[in-house]
Amino acid sequence: MSEKLNVVIVDDQQASVSKLRSDLIAYEDIEISAVYTDSRSCLLTMASVNPDVIFLDIEMPDMTGIELLQKVRPELKRDVSVIFYTAYDKYMIQAIRSSAFDYLLKPYKKDELDIVVDRLRNKLSGNITANCDFAGLDNQITKKFAIQTINGLLLVKNKDLLYFEYLPSRCWQLKTVNSGYHRLKMNTKAEDILSISKDLIQVRQGIIINSEYLSSIDSISLKCNLFPPFDHENIKASRRYFQKIKDALEII
Repeated sequence: MSEKLNVVIVDDQQASVSKLRSDLIAYEDIEISAVYTDSRSCLLTMASVNPDVIFLDIEMPDMTGIELLQKVRPELKRDVSVIFYTAYDKYMIQAIRSSAFDYLLKPYKKDELDIVVDRLRNKLSGNITANCDFAGLDNQITKKFAIQTINGLLLVKNKDLLYFEYLPSRCWQLKTVNSGYHRLKMNTKAEDILSISKDLIQVRQGIIINSEYLSSIDSISLKCNLFPPFDHENIKASRRYFQKIKDALEII
């Protein structure tokens, strides 16, 4: 394929920008023409870049990505492909109504990005024209787990799970991505939690995290760094579990 896709990234989170840029430039037929970390500069100059594809974050400080798209779209080519990428799947319906080409959840997996790029290539070659089938979404977006809490059954998706913490009150507590904290039944064991999803890994005696949100582990301090917007969480692994973590992850 000789023709390259002219791509623009719009995201105020530098860590997310760096990862997406690094992953996209690995494709020979993609060229990143501009990166915007604020909506003002995007509104001023994106039309002159004339992108084929926009990777657009939804939650930004001054306006949402959907609002930004509404403002800038009249100045862009009619067939521009917009991929919303965000840590939250609650915007999916809005994305569909905004004629999004696809929807990518942070932190995405490499094979999810591969699917989106393949769809973009097919569109460029004329093999597909319809938007909004969201082929890049992980199957686990639609699968729900039933977790017993002290208040009853909590239905959550894999992407909702951030981490579990064992409290001094001798029960596990789940922190979810969108809906806060939930205390689990007193007899819940670590093994019960780990069986919920293959993405859950135990990093210390009383902490189990969703590895989908894990960006790195400092080899000295053992601090577990999560992807934005959860990079403020103070979670540390223990030496006892460090080897198990490496065994659970794909180490290169």
